[in-house]
Amino acid sequence: MDLLPVTVDERAQILKLYDVNDVRLKEDIEIIKTWKSKQPHLQGDLSDDFLEKLLIKNKFSVERCKEKLENYYTLRGTNKDLLEGFEKIIPSKEALIFLPLHKLTPNYERVVIMKLIIVDPKVYDILSGFKFALAVNEMMLRHDCSLGVRFIMDYTGFTLKHLAKWNPILMLRCYNLAEKAYSLRILGMEFINYPTFINKVFAMLKMFLRPKIYDRIRLHENLESLYKKNGTKK
Repeated sequence: MDLLPVTVDERAQILKLYDVNDVRLKEDIEIIKTWKSKQPHLQGDLSDDFLEKLLIKNKFSVERCKEKLENYYTLRGTNKDLLEGFEKIIPSKEALIFLPLHKLTPNYERVVIMKLIIVDPKVYDILSGFKFALAVNEMMLRHDCSLGVRFIMDYTGFTLKHLAKWNPILMLRCYNLAEKAYSLRILGMEFINYPTFINKVFAMLKMFLRPKIYDRIRLHENLESLYKKNGTKK
């Protein structure tokens, strides 16, 4: 059973959005597999299912998929400190949770909830949080068939002591790895229960987010505000 399943109809609609049928999909997969077979530095077999998800994440650009595969192997090698031991992470013991929701939105997006579950700043470890985030990205690269990710970031319990632990250089490295190696597509970032010092958060995020992604941040006072602005019901 797939960890992040999509229905047959959802898959069909996603392919239709890109004007791609199963014949074209198979052709693109074969092109990538043939190319990879000629790249001895890219080790490991890639399933058709994996490549289908990679194509969806990269809008069915074969050349972009080749680039992301190169990055997947090279950037992980140059960022081992961000990945070391991430397979041993126990989510319930982490201060910050990253939770992909099981069902896609009506727009075929995957919602990922980020929230402090242990609010003590002494427990908040930014490097451990990045490893958790990248472990989730690894899982989504292999199992998620969505058009992209919409983050719901709940800042309940987040204080200036937490913010003081943010490292912009480390954050940039993590962001680049997620986007360039794991094909993360951020379609939106919904902030709820945000603190009074949110401008300080913005200043930090602006240091490493691309302007196009930064402009996708939306503020909501609470969940009710989020539901209202997005036209959804609880």
